[in-house]
Amino acid sequence: MHGQEQDLCPKLPGEDEPVCAWGGRLELALAASGGRFSQTWEVYAEGPIPLPGGEAHWPLDVKVDGRQAVAAAGDDGTPRVRV
Repeated sequence: MHGQEQDLCPKLPGEDEPVCAWGGRLELALAASGGRFSQTWEVYAEGPIPLPGGEAHWPLDVKVDGRQAVAAAGDDGTPRVRV
């Protein structure tokens, strides 16, 4: 399936593009000194996943499946991680 991974992704009725990642409930624990978040995703093909935060509050110590991951800026400048 190399190069055709998106063929595994479901399409929503009436949509042209498949959805390759479905986000579950976003859990936040926020305090004045910082915060933590966690979220479960169902991923059908490799791609970027949006993260909470932004330029002023960039997510640090990001983990995917318990392993360190790097948050990078998407085209719009918001944090994302590739899974």
